[in-house]
Amino acid sequence: MSHALHLLMAGSLLLAAGCQQPMAATTPLLIQSNSSSWQCPANQRCDGTPDYRALLVNVGKQEVYLSFGPELKAPYTPAQLAQHFRFGDIYHPTAKGMIAIHLENSERGEGRIEFLTAADGRLKAQVTAQRYRLQNQGKPGPDCRTDDIKGYCLEEKRIEAPLTLQLDLALP
Repeated sequence: MSHALHLLMAGSLLLAAGCQQPMAATTPLLIQSNSSSWQCPANQRCDGTPDYRALLVNVGKQEVYLSFGPELKAPYTPAQLAQHFRFGDIYHPTAKGMIAIHLENSERGEGRIEFLTAADGRLKAQVTAQRYRLQNQGKPGPDCRTDDIKGYCLEEKRIEAPLTLQLDLALP
């Protein structure tokens, strides 16, 4: 398998061509990757005591970002990952736009993450979301969020539908 991030849809498509409403996936989506990296704040070494450590999987327009407290150390167990997890973001492109899910194990998140037992060098987890966002590049106007990027307009539609993802990621 290549060093790419794969999203496998087993079951029905989330946004079938021509459909206005999302369709529920009959089985969880599986996101797999054979490469990842640790990211730490600028001017801080990940092998020291940074303010945080973030696992980043980024291939093309697909991204998984999971942020952990600085106390996270190998070997990584589900209990240790859960204890030090802060937040995460998952982005996956579809024909209808970019699926975006913000993860926090609180009411502020769109989804929650449960870390599962995995082989050495792997991270497995289940993400459950009751809602997610569908993002598209748009034209400037009242429904457009520009954030801090001049000239870039992002339209978001909140989708109130459950979504389950299974993560199977390589650890750096």
